[in-house]
Amino acid sequence: MLESTKPANFIKAAMLSLSNGYADMELADLLTLVHSTLDEFEVYQGEFLKADDRKMIEEGLTEKIEKIKEDLLICQSNMTSLQKEKESVEVINTELNNRIGEVHVQVETLSVQKTQLETEIRAEEERIKAEQERIRLEQERLRQIEIEKKKATTFIKPTNGRLTSGFGNRKHPVTKRTAFHAGIDLANSKGTRINASRNGQVIFAGNKGTYGKFIVIRHASGVETAYAHLSSINVRVGQNVSQGQHIGNMGSTGRSTGSHLHFEIRINGSAVNPLKYIK
Repeated sequence: MLESTKPANFIKAAMLSLSNGYADMELADLLTLVHSTLDEFEVYQGEFLKADDRKMIEEGLTEKIEKIKEDLLICQSNMTSLQKEKESVEVINTELNNRIGEVHVQVETLSVQKTQLETEIRAEEERIKAEQERIRLEQERLRQIEIEKKKATTFIKPTNGRLTSGFGNRKHPVTKRTAFHAGIDLANSKGTRINASRNGQVIFAGNKGTYGKFIVIRHASGVETAYAHLSSINVRVGQNVSQGQHIGNMGSTGRSTGSHLHFEIRINGSAVNPLKYIK
């Protein structure tokens, strides 16, 4: 045990000897003691320490050694516990690192899935947008078909004007004799726009006796419309026209007493009352 004792313990033993007043040591002897080997220290110890004190010191040292051993055992136990805790922490740390790795993988997977979903959503939005546009165009096409169907099956008032003469027997404004009036007269200023009352094809466009400048349009199902006393004609024979299309201008050509439009509707060659058909 003495072989492993540090020199600092020698100094403590020497100072203990001095404090107990066993002898006055010369400075040279003290320095020799401090820097001596174990064998030399034992010589000085035998020279300066009494037997009882030496025994007491040895007992004290033995007690301290036992205490050190106990403390060492406690330290070893604590070290063992700390080692176990360290190993437990390392296990937990490893598990956490593994979990973090798994989470990173999941995050990367979710990121890829998010990108794929965003791409699919954009594609679906484009598809929906295209479908909505297709539906809009189809609805517009159907609306136009309905409009054209309406134009082909209904009649509109061909011009703006005041009704001055209705359909049926009347006193002629020029001859002053009662005669059958095959249409209606709508009066307005010269040049007022005249429109096609219904979709059809022009079968006559020119001058015709008492009608003056005259247009006849043939429609489906044996229906015709006629426009008389025009000041000008804007269509030609064979031309297809749409309901509401500008075909001429109001005037007072032919046998007429003033600017007006004489308008007729004929079904299978027979005149009918336009007021019953105009919408």
